[in-house]
Amino acid sequence: MILVLNLKKRGRNRQVRSQVENMIHEHSVDLIFLQEAQSPRTSSEISFSGMEVVTSSTDLCVFARNGTENTIKVVLSTPFAVTVLVGRTAFTNVHLSPYSSSERTQQLEILREQLSNIFEDRHFVTGDFNLAPRSQDGMSNGRPSTWSGAKERKALASLMSALDLEDVLAKSPPEYTIVREIGGNKITFRCDLLLAPASETSKLSAKYIHSTRTGPLSFTDHSGILADVRL
Repeated sequence: MILVLNLKKRGRNRQVRSQVENMIHEHSVDLIFLQEAQSPRTSSEISFSGMEVVTSSTDLCVFARNGTENTIKVVLSTPFAVTVLVGRTAFTNVHLSPYSSSERTQQLEILREQLSNIFEDRHFVTGDFNLAPRSQDGMSNGRPSTWSGAKERKALASLMSALDLEDVLAKSPPEYTIVREIGGNKITFRCDLLLAPASETSKLSAKYIHSTRTGPLSFTDHSGILADVRL
């Protein structure tokens, strides 16, 4: 089982870590992929009961269940993406630019080239892409937002085609992973994605966890992702 979360830089918060640990134990999580793990002003690593760090920065972190971390190899590490190998399966954790469409386009093009050179049986790419893959995935006051550009969507589609991946949580209507008010506008956005091998999507059990951003136990403004991936 894999768990994907954007912590909104709150990984040092004891209550946030407790909530994450509850999810780890409730769902028997094997791997955690975090984005915006903690503030850049914080230098010490965060930790979770029952998990060991595989790779860690203030932004992107990967944790594995105790006793399995030494079998996992880090094969790619950039400021916006980290790839680890578990057997013959590659998992890439991404946090693309939250500021620039052109930068996200460039990052996706770099990622396509780099991941195409990792010759493994299966690739999964997940995390916070900061873009809406379809027009209906990014709305402002009920109308398509101009946040996500055609070039970055094309770059995402090219990455998916190169690795034969599908956006397994794309539904109609979308399940939005961010819902907020900005300048009097209601923004609904699906930017937290799980791209999985096309050959496996029909049998892959994956879902959004909206309780991470709504209700009394919420601790971030992003919905999480939980997927039953055979390791």
